[in-house]
Amino acid sequence: MERILDKTIVLAGCLLTAACFLVETSSGAELAASDARLLTLAIAMLIAVLCSALTEAVSTPAGILAFSAYCAAALFVPAALAFVPLALYDCARCIHRADVLRFSGALALIAIVACLMRATMPPLSTASLLCSATAACVLSVRTSTTLARQRIAWSTRDALASQALSLRKRNRNLRDSLDRMSAIAAKKR
Repeated sequence: MERILDKTIVLAGCLLTAACFLVETSSGAELAASDARLLTLAIAMLIAVLCSALTEAVSTPAGILAFSAYCAAALFVPAALAFVPLALYDCARCIHRADVLRFSGALALIAIVACLMRATMPPLSTASLLCSATAACVLSVRTSTTLARQRIAWSTRDALASQALSLRKRNRNLRDSLDRMSAIAAKKR
């Protein structure tokens, strides 16, 4: 649930960036060019949201690799840069992993940095993009840390419950042994 709320916040930042991009590039432009940019932004948003859903649905690197492909495509479509913070959110949580997701997360982050370095967006859109990207990183780190602490607390709770059951069983066995020994001692008297 935390991730969905975070992604909603990041998506709102991405939509703000897209709106800034439309406003800055539409001044004095033809209506057909504005429609093409709007269609490009709509398609970019749809693909970014689908990649985000794929990342949540599968635990393999497929989602991160999809975002890497999206970021690479964003190098050639400036309007698609508006939704790169969604990729950044999902990639930031994979960097700390020790498996193949670390590599795919790093690959996606490299693609994101390349997108931001190329920044063919107008100044206000770029500033909004950087704010969205920063928010995505901060939210991802905060949520990942919170969820990691929660997993540790749950595993500690489970370990303590298991240990309590083991101690109860051992106590019951000792009590049964003591009762048998008391019964044997009572018979000998």
